[in-house]
Amino acid sequence: LQTLRAPASFGVPDLKASSGLAGFKEEKGLTYIHLDGSGSARVVFTKAGAAQPAYIENASALLDSFERKGRGFSARLRAEAPGQVLVRLPQGCAASVDGKASKDGKIKFAKGTINLNVDCE
Repeated sequence: LQTLRAPASFGVPDLKASSGLAGFKEEKGLTYIHLDGSGSARVVFTKAGAAQPAYIENASALLDSFERKGRGFSARLRAEAPGQVLVRLPQGCAASVDGKASKDGKIKFAKGTINLNVDCE
């Protein structure tokens, strides 16, 4: 993932108001903001704990494409080795990779292309 870094004091990205973002991760006083690869990003910050759509928190693969679909999204990732992607799922959302469901958002994968879909009610 291509990532920007911001101090935690800024808050977290408001994924509804921002554009060009695939997600974020808070760690050790910093917020790591994952770009969606579209070439243009706009980050609007909000307080931690605000309602968010589903997003990628962490991935050990390259993000080839990302498309927001309401509170969910679809993404294609490319893995050079086996790894994992962690997706934050709001209530009513479910993730699947190549048709295999994941209720907790922790998805392990093999080397190759990963088709990730998050659908929300």
